[in-house]
Amino acid sequence: MVIHEYGNTGSEKILVLHPMLLTGASSAKFLAPLSERYCIIAPDLSAHGQAASSEFISAENEAAAILRSLKEKGYTDIALMLGISLGARVALELLKDDSIQWKCIVLDGAPVYKNARFLRFVYNIIFLSKWKKARKCKGIAQKKMTALFGEAGEVMGNTFENMSEKSLRNIISACSRFDFYPYSKDVQQRMYFEFGSKEIDARQAKTILRRYPFVHIALHKGYGHCQYMAAEKKAYRAMLEKRIKESV
Repeated sequence: MVIHEYGNTGSEKILVLHPMLLTGASSAKFLAPLSERYCIIAPDLSAHGQAASSEFISAENEAAAILRSLKEKGYTDIALMLGISLGARVALELLKDDSIQWKCIVLDGAPVYKNARFLRFVYNIIFLSKWKKARKCKGIAQKKMTALFGEAGEVMGNTFENMSEKSLRNIISACSRFDFYPYSKDVQQRMYFEFGSKEIDARQAKTILRRYPFVHIALHKGYGHCQYMAAEKKAYRAMLEKRIKESV
């Protein structure tokens, strides 16, 4: 775990948690237009970025490391926590700590499953097969992902090729298990789940509302996993700022 900070450290804090294969720097870049008004805290999760040499063990371990860093710096008031995919799974663990004031929580493409055994089985087969090919033919993952995702794809391909099998399996496990912690009504009212209507995780919307009746859920029609924020960057950032102001 390596923590990066951007912008004015004296300003309100935004904590952004990146998705699998990206980095804190890439997520901070997405929020760069907000850095004049906010301090952007952007960790590299284990097995990613400058923390590439560290094994990803669990979402709980990542959350514990982030909490230690926040408390050491005296950052106990977070204006916005934005968790993206894997980052959203880590964010759900962070929310269990009520010594931090989480004013607004946006979870994009959050994998919220009690214990998705079949999904975990399928993802292990798919990702491990692709990972073995990437390890055998260095550069192929970067080439393919760059063709699909541009500049971000280069980072994703490099991360994928250099990730250990243990970290990959643990990330898949983290994204297919969640204990549905009993968040308070107050916390739920500050939680916003964002899904693309075409993504598999959106199928959990009804389960999420059944477990957490006070949260907000948005389905972005025609988009896949985390595609809306990538396609509509300006509108997405405006939405984040609006929610921060409304949460005061």
